Amino acid sequence: VTGVQTCALPIFSPKPTITDPQSSTVLVHDKSKGEKCTIHTPYFLVVSRLEIYKRIDLAIQAFKLLQQSKDMEGYSLVIVGTGSQTKQLRRLAGHDPKIIFMAEVTDRDLAMLYRDAVALVMPQKEDFGYTACEAMACGCPVVCFALGGQTEIVENGLHGQHFHQQTPSAIAKSLVQTSKLRYNRDSYENSHIRRWGRDTFVAAFTKKIPQTV
Repeated sequence: VTGVQTCALPIFSPKPTITDPQSSTVLVHDKSKGEKCTIHTPYFLVVSRLEIYKRIDLAIQAFKLLQQSKDMEGYSLVIVGTGSQTKQLRRLAGHDPKIIFMAEVTDRDLAMLYRDAVALVMPQKEDFGYTACEAMACGCPVVCFALGGQTEIVENGLHGQHFHQQTPSAIAKSLVQTSKLRYNRDSYENSHIRRWGRDTFVAAFTKKIPQTV
């Protein structure tokens, strides 16, 4: 559900209308189950392959820490994706109804999930971090690890929050900070996102070829 296959939708389509993530209700269709899921609460979002190196376990553990705070009791965690760690992550989540797994959603629903999320959570170190581009193109703040390519996309304090330790407590702290802030989601202009778009890459690559021949 991530990467090149879906990035073209939010990056090159008109910017969606931004709603208040604290009060929206989202209806999403999970294609893999043929089911519709309605999310009534504000939620944090993970969009990723469910593999070990993606460290989605940290996002789940961080969310469990959040639930110990009365201020964060009304939040949910939505995890979109599939992978070899699906069973292990579901086991880690337990039977918590506020941790919602979605195996496969449409591009349209994914854009809606980004649009209405409190923030996208990226616990992993990425070489690039396309999901950060997707999220920001839909006006969604990003909470990400302060190492890796995603830090070139997400400016700390403007587009979201960086955490400097890959620990549940560090992630939880950043999520709390993000939930208390009101980001200017309309400031995530396409001009910033397009720096990592297909057309920009092709133009730069084409310009570079004669210099190396």
